[in-house]
Amino acid sequence: MVRPLVITFCVMLVGVLLCEWVLGTLQTDTTPWAYRLVTIIFAALLASGMTYIVIRKQDSLFQEVHEEDSKLRESEAVLQDSCVELENQVKEQTGEFTLVNNQLRVEIKKRKQLEVALHESEDKTRNILNSIEDGFFEVDLSGNFTSFNESLCRIIGYTRKEMMGMSYRDYSKENADKVYATFNKVFKSGESVKEFDWEIYKKDGTKRYVEASISLIKNFGTEPRGFRGIVRDITERRETEDKIKEMLNAFGKIWTK
Repeated sequence: MVRPLVITFCVMLVGVLLCEWVLGTLQTDTTPWAYRLVTIIFAALLASGMTYIVIRKQDSLFQEVHEEDSKLRESEAVLQDSCVELENQVKEQTGEFTLVNNQLRVEIKKRKQLEVALHESEDKTRNILNSIEDGFFEVDLSGNFTSFNESLCRIIGYTRKEMMGMSYRDYSKENADKVYATFNKVFKSGESVKEFDWEIYKKDGTKRYVEASISLIKNFGTEPRGFRGIVRDITERRETEDKIKEMLNAFGKIWTK
């Protein structure tokens, strides 16, 4: 408010000086009081016009500043809302990630516990199978060994390294078709076979008689993936039975004479 008053005063002073200069230049016969009145009126009009222009300009500038300030405040408010919303989203996502991470940790812990339990179970099973006299085996659908115990290595006469991947054809020879027929029967029916006996040949060529029970292995209880069984060396029993038969045949011949 002070600046317009100062401007008005300065403009009136300039107007008075200008009016006096003009009237002095024209050398009119105007009386002093009329001269002063004209000077004052001219200066007042000039000052009023300039003051009006200045005030309008200030109002316009003030309006522009006010509008810019309002826009800036609106922008700041929008930016603040966006920051709050983004922060909330980040917190929400962080919470979800934390929850998922905790669930994964629990799942990983459970799986590790299951793996440890499985390894312990496998070790116990392996120890039990290696402690029995009978041979234990697992083969794939083609009849190739995938798992077996030490007793089976002893019965067949091959080392563990040599037996891994061997097929029943490698030690059954002329009985291979008989073994294949038995495995095929188990595969088609899904029922186990017990006391199946056949002749095998050890690595050194020695013939042995074995008796086996065979069952089907399925993936998750549905799709067949191989066979497992227990093998027992019955050579001594078979030889004893053969000797008894020979003796009976001999006695039969004697009685018939």
